[in-house]
Parts: sequence; structure tokens; C-alpha cells
Amino acid sequence: MILKRTINFLCSNTRASYHMQKKIIFISLFFLLASSSFCQSKRDYYWIFNNDYANDGLQAYFFDFNEKEHPQPLEQFCPVTMIGLNASICDEGGNLLLYTNGCDVVGADHKIIANGSDLNNNEYWESIGSGCLDGYGGTQDVIILPDPGFEYGYYIFHKADYRDENYEWYRDLRYSYVDMSMDAGKGEVILKNIAINDSIQLPSNYLTATKHVNQKDWWIIQSTNTSNLYFKYLLDETGISGPFYQEIGPDFHWNAGASGTAVFSPDGEKYAYYNKDDNLFLYDFSRETGELSNLRQLIIKTDTPNAGYLSSIEFSPNSQFLYFGILDSLWQLDTYEETLEDGLELI
Repeated sequence: MILKRTINFLCSNTRASYHMQKKIIFISLFFLLASSSFCQSKRDYYWIFNNDYANDGLQAYFFDFNEKEHPQPLEQFCPVTMIGLNASICDEGGNLLLYTNGCDVVGADHKIIANGSDLNNNEYWESIGSGCLDGYGGTQDVIILPDPGFEYGYYIFHKADYRDENYEWYRDLRYSYVDMSMDAGKGEVILKNIAINDSIQLPSNYLTATKHVNQKDWWIIQSTNTSNLYFKYLLDETGISGPFYQEIGPDFHWNAGASGTAVFSPDGEKYAYYNKDDNLFLYDFSRETGELSNLRQLIIKTDTPNAGYLSSIEFSPNSQFLYFGILDSLWQLDTYEETLEDGLELI
């Protein structure tokens, strides 16, 4: 999903206005990498993008990996703008079911589904305008997962901004639940904005998930703003269990929420966390117990100031290589090397 995260970030970040030619090359390189990684599942075969402020309607584009190799204009009217959060999910056949911009949940007919508005509604949501038409800010702060216990059910995990007693902005973690059997198969949000963490301060970004070893359930992991604490949830047929806490590795940089990505390898056995200040934390991950272990670190230096703000990472389909896109540069890391510095190559 690196291309999708990268495009979202470029569209939502004011720094994206310079060196545009370099970013076009950067996106193109990642498309070549990302497009090969979807052979394992069709749940993520449809990506939709929209960053048009035209008063006479919102023009959207999409990637449909069932048929198309290039972005296509969306002929239907798109009711929301996606300049920040962006998540979508398909059925097992790769047919679009739902997408969200962190404010509204939209169905395959490109209409907001029943009870699908006001996601993340709070003080910050109110401050960005009625209806949240520009979408919720952030990048890696929303995911949609199928319910392991109900074939028509989908969990949307999302993070909402809140302000603490010192008037500093942080994020909490919530979930909303969609029943696709409702409204003649168009779906309805039957639970919304249910807080599952409102006591531990979370940074922007780093919300990700991977399959449990049983191939049905899901592990969900999120770094925090508290020292080196990760918290995890297990989603199974009974619902959400946790949080399960683990302190491991160095303390997170105070500015970690400004940019960064966390990603699991396709086999689920590695977890990578990266930003410009902490650089790379690479862990082994147990899909059975949810435990992180065997930390390895790597510092990637660039000559361009603030290049790390426009960066993202993704694994290769075989889980061996980790790719770093840092503004105008693409790096490959062979994670099989005992010393990570020996496996790093500028490509």
C-alpha cells in the first residue's frame, strides 16, 4: 500500500508543492513496486483518490487492479474529498465495498451509506467545517478490516484528534462497525466512534494490522507517545480483545507523529517502523502471540533537509526487501543481511 500512502501524503502535505518533478518519479517507482504485491489478496484491489476543490463537483480517480494498470477517472460523482485519510476495502473478488476519508463512509455506488457521516466527530472535527468535506487530516490513521465472525461485517479503526489539558493535540483510537447486509446490501454504520483507547496519547500515523497465524483473526498495533510503548489489539470472531502492552526498543522521538510509516511484511513475520527522527526500527513479529522481538536499527542519511517528511516504506512481496522512498531517492534494504548496513543500497 505504499503508493496509496504516498499519494495521500503528497496531497495532504503543504511541503508537496516543491520539487514536483522529483515526486512524480518517486511515485512512479513505487507504483512499479506496489502493483506486484497484490497477488495474495483482492481485498485491496480498488484505490480511490480525490483532491479537487472544483465548485461544480469533485473529480475522483481510481486504481482497479482487477483490470487497469493506470489511474482512471471516476465517472460517478464522488461525495467526499480525500486529502488526508484514505482507506478502502473490497470483497474477496476485488469488488469495491466501502471507502472512507475519516469523516464519511461511502459505498460502492459512491454515496454515503446509512449513518455513515460524522466519523471522528469531536472538537477538531467541528473546527474543520460542517460535513468535513475536505476529509480528516493525517495519513496512516484509519484501516478497514473484515469481521472474522460475520461475513457481512467490517470494522473501521480510526484515530481522532483531541486536545489535552495543556492544549496539545494528540489522537485517540476508535472503531466503527459496518453491516453490509443492511439497506439492501448497500451497508449501514451500526456502531460509530466507539473509543477503545482514550487514556494513552497516540501520535499520528503508524496504525497497521496483520493476519493472525490462524489466517482468520487480526493483530492491530500502534506506537504511542509514551516512551517505547506499543499497544496491540486482537480482532477475532468474539470482537476486540486488549489492549496488550509491550515496552521494547528505544524511546520514540517527540516529533515522531510529524511523519512516518509502520508496515508488516506480507508474511507477517517482520514489523518495520520508520520516520526521519527515529529512522528504522525493524522487529521480528510473532503472529501467534503478537510479540515484537529482536530489534535491529538502521540510520538512513540524506543530503536534503527535511526529506524525511516526504517518505514511506514498504516490503517486497517475498518479505525479504524493505523499500524506502525519501523525497527523490529510492533505497532497498535486504533484511536477510545480519548487519542491516550491509544490505542497504541506493537504487
